[in-house]
Amino acid sequence: MVRIKLVYVLLVSILFAGGFTKAQFAWDSISPDSVMYDKNFVFKEGIYITYKQFKEDRPSTREAIVTTLDPADLEYYSKLVRSVSFQVLRENGKYINVFPEDIFGYTENGITYVNTAGGFTRLVNIGAICYFPIQVERQPTVQPALGVGMGTYGGGVGVGVNIGGGGNTTTEYIFKFKSGQASTLSPEMLAEFMKDDEILFNTYVSMKKKEKKKQMHQFLREYNERHPIYFPKHDSTSQQ
Repeated sequence: MVRIKLVYVLLVSILFAGGFTKAQFAWDSISPDSVMYDKNFVFKEGIYITYKQFKEDRPSTREAIVTTLDPADLEYYSKLVRSVSFQVLRENGKYINVFPEDIFGYTENGITYVNTAGGFTRLVNIGAICYFPIQVERQPTVQPALGVGMGTYGGGVGVGVNIGGGGNTTTEYIFKFKSGQASTLSPEMLAEFMKDDEILFNTYVSMKKKEKKKQMHQFLREYNERHPIYFPKHDSTSQQ
């Protein structure tokens, strides 16, 4: 972290030793009707037409979807998002036409996928800062990315992939659960996303450039542990 390796090791050890509890870094207002997300949390299966549906774990389920697909198919949602379009019954009793390229994502068989420029990609880490990598075959062309390295899911902006040259490459992305703010993963953007945690932020930005890059995923995990996210409790009825 600094000139002396031992100082870095000691500081990180103290910071990551659990001296601060999750509750100290939880959101200011937590509803009693909410449940904290952990590895045992089970998302409802369905499609998220909007980012808000994902945040509330209230997807549109097969009971509300009009399509020719077999509703008993275990890959129902994966096949649905490969179709040209389909209809969904909304809470106001009206049907709307939905195009897969316009939705946020879906959950199927316990796995959540998000919409990216090349299709749907598994959301690897879910937390205050969500994370997913995209592997693409590089072509000598350029597709739109997230503006100047940043965008938002809350505004319905998908994730683009910068392409140039040849061969395969993996690009890593993160987005803030609370705001939907999204970006490619880099030491600079991770620091930006951690600004609301003064201790983690100050520790991270004081590290040498090489160590910042090396420790990105460790700090991302620690941030998520210190900032738990919550989903509304709801009954087992279908959500639209």
